[in-house]
This record gives sequence, C-alpha cells and structure tokens, in this order.
Amino acid sequence: MQLNPPRSARRYSACLLYTSSTTARFAAEGSGSEVEFDRDRVDNSGWIKANDHGTVQFFDTTVDNSGGTIAAYGHSSVVELANTTIKGGTLTTDDSTLGDRGIIEIVASPHDGSNTTVFDGSHDAVTIAGFVQVDAGANLELKGTIDLDKNGTNGTIDLVDPEDVYKRQPRH
Repeated sequence: MQLNPPRSARRYSACLLYTSSTTARFAAEGSGSEVEFDRDRVDNSGWIKANDHGTVQFFDTTVDNSGGTIAAYGHSSVVELANTTIKGGTLTTDDSTLGDRGIIEIVASPHDGSNTTVFDGSHDAVTIAGFVQVDAGANLELKGTIDLDKNGTNGTIDLVDPEDVYKRQPRH
C-alpha cells in the first residue's frame, strides 16, 4: 500500500500497524481512536480499518482502493464517508446484515451539509462485503461494477428513512 500522509488530517489517535516499501496497514484501534482524511487523495492497496470502537473518516477525499480493503470491525466501529469517491477494492464489516458489528456510513458533509459519495467500479469492481448505511440527507452514486455477493459475502446497502430520523428527534 502506498499511504500518502494526509495533507489535512486533523486528528490521529491511531497506529500504523506494519509498513514496508510495498505494504502498510493503518488502523484506528480502540475506543475513541480516530483518523480523519480531509480533502485528500489516498492510494490504498492494503488495509485501512476502524477497529474496536475506532472511527475512520473520509471527507472530500478520493481513495484509489484497487486491491485494498477499507473495514470497520467490531461493535461501534465506523468508517464515515462524506463527498468521497472510493475506486475499486473491498468495503467490509464483521456483520453484513445489521450494522451492529461495524458500519460503513455515508454521512451528510459536515462542511456544507451536502453529500454525494461515489462507489466507482468503472475500472476495478467495488465489493461490498459488509454493512453500508446511507444516512438521511446523504447520497450514494454507484458506477460500474458493484459486487454485493462475491464469494458469499452478501453485502448490504441500507437506506435510512428520513421519517425515522425525524421520529427520533426530540420535540420542543
């Protein structure tokens, strides 16, 4: 993996697990650990993961994920995507049906409230081997080959109903 250091990453409480000239593994490990890529370009052919209550955030970022994996493993682990393009590779969680053991979450952009995240399988398929949630106010565009059932992975893309979000808001 070629891990280009993020130009504008604001928070790092994470670890680079292993690196060599061709391979790296990068993770937000443990409760409260957080990594943010903001207006960056990331080339990932290894692993980027949120683990054990960790959070990885991509805002206004393009990720060349061909041959790579972006993962959220364990309860309360999340990978947040806002106005981000993922090109190829695999998105995975521990449970592909409920989102209770890691979640890939498409969120509305904190910068301007808009969001269109793109899974771009035009040149290399994007494999969904986990639970992807699209929040109210966020948009997910699918291009090219998006594989929800590679080798029995049974990926899920869940659309949050804006009415459900409204019902959970406190009433004044």
